[in-house]
Amino acid sequence: MLDKFEALKRSAEEPKLCLAFFQEKNYSSIDSERPEEVTSILEAHVLQFLKQEFGGIDHCFEMVKTDLDNMCEAAGEIKIGKRRKKRCINNKSIKTYQHTWLLMSKMHSLVSNRQHVTQREMFYGLLDHFEDQAQVNKIIQEVVSITMCPRESLGIFASSRGWVAGSLHWNDGSGWIDCSAGTGFSLPIPGIIPKDLKLQSNARYILIVEKDGVFRRIVEDRLFKCIPSIIITACGFPDHSTRKLVHILHNLLNIPILCLIDYNPFGLNILMTYKLGAFSALESQRYNVPSIKWLGLHSSDIEALNLKGIPYTDADVTTLKRLSEYSFVKDNSEYAKEVQFMNKTRIKIEIQALNNISYDYMVNKYIRPKIIKHQYF
Repeated sequence: MLDKFEALKRSAEEPKLCLAFFQEKNYSSIDSERPEEVTSILEAHVLQFLKQEFGGIDHCFEMVKTDLDNMCEAAGEIKIGKRRKKRCINNKSIKTYQHTWLLMSKMHSLVSNRQHVTQREMFYGLLDHFEDQAQVNKIIQEVVSITMCPRESLGIFASSRGWVAGSLHWNDGSGWIDCSAGTGFSLPIPGIIPKDLKLQSNARYILIVEKDGVFRRIVEDRLFKCIPSIIITACGFPDHSTRKLVHILHNLLNIPILCLIDYNPFGLNILMTYKLGAFSALESQRYNVPSIKWLGLHSSDIEALNLKGIPYTDADVTTLKRLSEYSFVKDNSEYAKEVQFMNKTRIKIEIQALNNISYDYMVNKYIRPKIIKHQYF
């Protein structure tokens, strides 16, 4: 019996199949791993469990350690360390252990049927087993860590908050959409970006905007008509799909990507996430774009325009301290200068403060001149 399990396990192949996801640098398809490979990986874990049970060995899940102490920023990206951890069956972790198998079973069904659900849909489908959405999200990330397969390949995706507008034509199979059509028009970024998505653009820049309100103002003022550009927002901290679209456009167009953020640690953290990746998710580093430039706000703007703000919270101070320890910041004099200024003033200043100067100041007298004069770094 054990020999049969071992033969089946070898035929399924070890989870190394999905390791390429974290090494391959031109990822642009949600099906980076074929469904049959992913189901084999999930099945291999079941066979390993059965083998250990028949052998009288307590089963343990082994996974990449995703705690901050096993992740670091180096060479322009977030890197994962080699340390791993185990979760074995015991009284303390039995519930989490059961949850992990439950989600892996659901994922196997989704992948086998070529289906996808949002993390939210997964939670509502398992209300009798989970207390809240955060609990589901945590186990999903652990399954990613166990299998070394990205969420999309496991049939899961997070709802997107992102929007795109401007000099871009988009065709997801239902016909071409002009993202510059009409005043204020923008297109929601889907949670799953189709692998057969077609994009066309004559843009000279891509502008990432932190806030939805600022995004709407830029689109309404049609910045892309005077400066051919694609405007993107994730309405705050970047979600998976928005970062993926930025990464795809970066590879497709090879044009400057600029980022407009509030002048505070949270805004800087958003910029760094687009540039370097995030600590929060194992697969997050896959979509980093180190060449993204900081368009504003800058310390020179704060001083020249005498912009006002509100004091930092303790959380802001903690975030700034962590960002100041990035080797990228230490090695980049312009970023180091901005972090030092933030730490000195400890005042949060929002992009909307520019609207207090005059109604059209932000787009016509701030963003446009800075782009034209290449006042970004």
